[in-house]
Amino acid sequence: MYVIDSTLTGSQYPQFIEPQPGTTLKSLYDVVLPIHFASIVPKLEELLELPRGWNSYNADQIHPDAVATAINVLCKLGFLKSLPDVIPMSSGEVQLQWGDDNEAVEIECHIDGTLSILIEYDDKMEEWSVDQSDKLELLAAFQLVDNIR
Repeated sequence: MYVIDSTLTGSQYPQFIEPQPGTTLKSLYDVVLPIHFASIVPKLEELLELPRGWNSYNADQIHPDAVATAINVLCKLGFLKSLPDVIPMSSGEVQLQWGDDNEAVEIECHIDGTLSILIEYDDKMEEWSVDQSDKLELLAAFQLVDNIR
């Protein structure tokens, strides 16, 4: 967590406060978003502003935990150079999508922190669910799809 320290000199300096043992506060050092994904954050923030029924079919509002899951996924995929499309889902969750009509990776970021991964390659389609902390499963999805990196 960043705080501003107002000193007697009138200067303000940002300081980082480390979490104290026994608290639920997490260190921001645990989440490092690669700079080339920074432009995705405003798009994710815009999704949070969508009202209930944003798709005219009574879609749920996008849940902040789904956005947090998406950001955590991007933090683990820093090796990718291409930016995903960010797609709101009617369930209040977020989908990150890379690729084209021939090869694609879609990652549904769920409110509970789990992911559904769908890959399309060589006229095949595979789908599986994982916990977002399983970086190896995320890497496996992109190893099967050559043109997305």
